[in-house]
Amino acid sequence: MAIDTNVYTKSQYRVGIAEEGAALGTPITTQSSFKELELLDVPQPDWSGRITETRKRNDGKRVLSNTDIYQILTGGVYTVQIPVLLTDLTADLLLYGVMQDLVSEAATTPYLKEFECDGSTTGDNSGVPYKLYTINGYDPATDESWQMTSCVLKTLQITGDPGSNGGRASAVATFWTGYVPVTTGLTVTPASWTAPGRDWYEFQLLNTKTLGGSDLVLGSFDFTWENNAERIGHDASGNPQQYHMSDFSFSGSIVAKYDANTKDAIQTFQLNPEDGSAETNIIVQWGDGTADGTLQFDINAIYSEPPNKDFGQSMGVMLNLPFIGVDDGTNEAVVVKIANAVDRAW
Repeated sequence: MAIDTNVYTKSQYRVGIAEEGAALGTPITTQSSFKELELLDVPQPDWSGRITETRKRNDGKRVLSNTDIYQILTGGVYTVQIPVLLTDLTADLLLYGVMQDLVSEAATTPYLKEFECDGSTTGDNSGVPYKLYTINGYDPATDESWQMTSCVLKTLQITGDPGSNGGRASAVATFWTGYVPVTTGLTVTPASWTAPGRDWYEFQLLNTKTLGGSDLVLGSFDFTWENNAERIGHDASGNPQQYHMSDFSFSGSIVAKYDANTKDAIQTFQLNPEDGSAETNIIVQWGDGTADGTLQFDINAIYSEPPNKDFGQSMGVMLNLPFIGVDDGTNEAVVVKIANAVDRAW
């Protein structure tokens, strides 16, 4: 028999996401609705959430049989972890997907959008999250592309480091769904998708870096959102009847130069958060706060671990500041603003 001569390369594999409507389980099929993500690696659906059991039956055999292994795909949960470069044409989609709390979108360009995690954040729109996505994974082999329907962006990690990806901010987006991924019979055409664009968020061009209102010399940052999405119930087809997000959290760390503006962090860490005096404001921002190109993270932080000095850097002593975001009734755990000159009609 002759071998198959097809050879595929990593760069041929592509991923796009499209916003769904309000109803669970209705995938987007119009290819022009998809926005392509700029991949740092090729993602694949994780099938470990399927329902399976291996149990040796009393069948007279001492060796495992195929009939001893039970598997059903419906009724489980599935994830896909997508590492990307952050661009201004995709960042707002990812942030809305994980935060599920849109404060506003301006009616005119550059369509400034504001998201927040605060005491009123629920993510619940009558049993369905405010923002769900269909994900298309393009595979160049015939009939091998995949689709995941009604996905919640469960976890989002955004990092900025001048020594990684040319200083461009990156993200790892973990999408989650209660619907079985589709792997056959799909029409997936990346040529019809909206390209991710080339407007990145370069660490070297950060406009504002402050801690408690004082300017920072920032070495890197790492922010993580989690909404703890879960499925509820099973309809007659084994699909979820509802989604629920039980708890929203925001955490992270910054690395900054140890100097007069950061040296007192250890004293702040020692304060009792319950007394309301241990909070510190952290702002990391591109742009001026309103114009196109703005991406601002405004954090009400409590240090979650003792500030840790790093003596191993030739540039000088750096300070690692791990934190969690908290809502105190006045300040939100985290507020994110982004202006990208795209009207999402949110």
